[in-house]
Amino acid sequence: MPLPPIVRPIGVGLLLDVVLRLGAVSGAGLALLMGRFLLAGVLAAVALGITLRLWRARRGARRPSPIIR
Repeated sequence: MPLPPIVRPIGVGLLLDVVLRLGAVSGAGLALLMGRFLLAGVLAAVALGITLRLWRARRGARRPSPIIR
């Protein structure tokens, strides 16, 4: 099944990362409201990890690191 035109330029991986990050952030907020602080911390760490991975990938696409050369 072909991808919809709006998804093709974005990429499935990036779209999945964004959806997972939004789910982790909203799950962390819900866990905080319910008083589950450990679960909220774990979900916030997952969201931060996905955010850092996306940030590094976007930064690396602009220019390569001098250490890797």
